[in-house]
Amino acid sequence: MIVLVRHVERCDHSTAPCLSGTDGITVRGKDVAQQVGLQFHTLGLERTDIYSSPVTRAAQTSTFMFNYASANEEWLSNCRQNIVRDALQHKVKDRNLILVTHSECISQFEKDIKLPASGTPGYGSALFVTVDENAPLPHALGFIDANDWSKVLRN
Repeated sequence: MIVLVRHVERCDHSTAPCLSGTDGITVRGKDVAQQVGLQFHTLGLERTDIYSSPVTRAAQTSTFMFNYASANEEWLSNCRQNIVRDALQHKVKDRNLILVTHSECISQFEKDIKLPASGTPGYGSALFVTVDENAPLPHALGFIDANDWSKVLRN
């Protein structure tokens, strides 16, 4: 499984209070990241590799969501041509892969796997795809919006 997660609410596009600086996330976004992270932990992260874009808002999202922010994953911020290829190169057999990235990267991934455009992914939304060694492209299972996890997982 590969999951692409959009960073949470960004400060420079909001009037909500910021955590720090304008290139990061809002306080409200931090709360959303923590809640979504709890849902991912419910699914289990034992066999999961997590990477995030180095852009502050994505790194902060990853930190609050997973207690982890990978460094130097520039390919998750400059992803216009090779996002699927790069994701598959980072995917380890028998392990899940979570990529904390940006809306344009998720949209490019959708386009590259021939998924009909779904519009701009919401803050904190996650696109789930499966990888089959015998298939030429990953197969999309669908999106979970940040506020829809309770409808998907009954805790």
